[in-house]
Amino acid sequence: PRAAFENAEVVPAPVVLDSMAVMGTAMIDSGYPVGLVRDALEDLAVASGRPMVEAVVFPTSILVSSADSAVAQTRAVSAGDSSYLLYQVDMVDRIVGVARTRPRAAEWVRRRIQGVAALPTPFTRPQRIGAYGVLSAALSVLLGASSWGVLVAGLLGLAVGAVLLLTERLPSSSQALVIVSVSVGVALVVLLIAHALDPGVLPAMIAPLVILLPGGLL
Repeated sequence: PRAAFENAEVVPAPVVLDSMAVMGTAMIDSGYPVGLVRDALEDLAVASGRPMVEAVVFPTSILVSSADSAVAQTRAVSAGDSSYLLYQVDMVDRIVGVARTRPRAAEWVRRRIQGVAALPTPFTRPQRIGAYGVLSAALSVLLGASSWGVLVAGLLGLAVGAVLLLTERLPSSSQALVIVSVSVGVALVVLLIAHALDPGVLPAMIAPLVILLPGGLL
């Protein structure tokens, strides 16, 4: 596909570098592997008529550099400090698809990526909490939980969902403490119920915690 852009109209290097830095950061925050991020950034550069622009991508930073002019230009940005929700990841994926195939889309890509964080949520908080409960209950069925286990998993899913939504704006340094606390709380509740009532609820320990995994791992 890159051969199709050999005669693409050249976009100014600063515009391309800024667009690559913004798009690469959004892709890292969306959970893309670094190899795919690098390929997408290079495709954007080629589509913009800048095949000599290079990208170096790490899980926590991105470096893009252009040496095809009299003065070398570089952009270095940090990444991975935040994460997008699924509806935002979907929008990022659509924008990346355009960036890799449409000539001179660099400036458009930069504007659209910057607007992803401000997208309105498609669901209300009660709907999102309810979805956590349904997902947790469904996963417990797949894991072979008893009837009590499915009920416990659903209730714990609601509790985990509520905690995650209430703490979603905390800094990343505090998120780890939230996840550990939720995990310990779920484990203690399930183990107490399994010991006192029904050992068949043990799979309910796993179902609510699967919610805590990033989408790629899930």
